[in-house]
Parts: sequence; C-alpha cells; structure tokens
Amino acid sequence: MIRKIIALLIAPFLLAGCGLITVVEADHSQHGGLLPKLTEFSMNDLMFAQMMIPHHEQAIQMAEWAKTRASDPQVKELAEKILAEQAPEIALMTGWLEQAKQAVGDHSMHMDMQGMLTDQELAKLKSLTGAEFDKYFLESMIKHHEGAVVMAKDFLDSSNQNVVELLQSIIATQNSEIQKMEDLLNPAN
Repeated sequence: MIRKIIALLIAPFLLAGCGLITVVEADHSQHGGLLPKLTEFSMNDLMFAQMMIPHHEQAIQMAEWAKTRASDPQVKELAEKILAEQAPEIALMTGWLEQAKQAVGDHSMHMDMQGMLTDQELAKLKSLTGAEFDKYFLESMIKHHEGAVVMAKDFLDSSNQNVVELLQSIIATQNSEIQKMEDLLNPAN
C-alpha cells in the first residue's frame, strides 16, 4: 500500500521530466477550470469577456427600449450611441472566447455583477414611457456604466495589448457617457 502511495505521489514528477505532462494555467474561480496555454488571452482576459458580454447585452436591451419609449431626443441619441459602441465590443469579446475555445455561457449567474439591473428594475424600465422612462433610463444607465468602469479597471493589468485597449476604451467612453447622462438629469448644473 505504501508503495502505491509513493508511486502516485512521484508519478507526476517523473512524467513531467519526460515531457509527458502539459502544464496548464489554472484558475479556480467560478469561471476557472483548466485552460491550456494555446491562446494569447489569459484566464483573466477571458473571464473579463465572459462577464462584460452579458453586461453589454443588458445595456443594449435598455438602449433598444429607449428607441421607442424615450421622449427626449438626447436620450434617444445616447441610446443609439450605446448600441453602436457595445454591439461591436460584444462581437470582439465573443471572438476572443471562441478563439480560446471557451463558451460564452449562460449569463444568469452574472445578474449580481456591479451595475446590473435586477429583473424588477428591468421590468420597471420596460413599463415606463416618456419623461418617466427618460429619468429612470438615465439613472439606471449611470449605475450600469459605473459598474462597467469598475469591472474594466479591475482587469487593466492584462498583458494583452488588445484587451488593454478595449478596457481603456470602455473606461473612457462610459465615463464620458456618465457625464452626459448626469448633465441630462441635472440641466441646471
């Protein structure tokens, strides 16, 4: 019995010395598992994509509603801008995941991410029209964008320049839009 235990303990070291073991990068977070180092993206890069895709998808849904429910032309214009920016970013991040052979996955577990609206908040937004919609949309999208900025900042240490450029773009764009939305909510300032 002791010989079996010793053999089990030293076998990985012997196999590694023979080149029979592939070293993989491990991540034990909820998005983790083992990912062979066959991609230019780190586990953190891919985790960011898996988190930001549903975040962007929710913003797109909110912006789609604004096209028909908002009354302020500036809110409608902002919604169009959000659609134009975030749809290509989703496609980009989906491409990263596909390249790394990682699933985009089920997004229901991401509802508690920073800035994400709850089902109740989404239902309320969807039920509103006119000035009430405009106000709630702006307040909700500010919260949503602030969450995206925090998430992007959390992953800025990426060694992949493409990822860093996207993160910096998200931070700059969404901070600019937050300021615009705050100005729309408080025109006297």
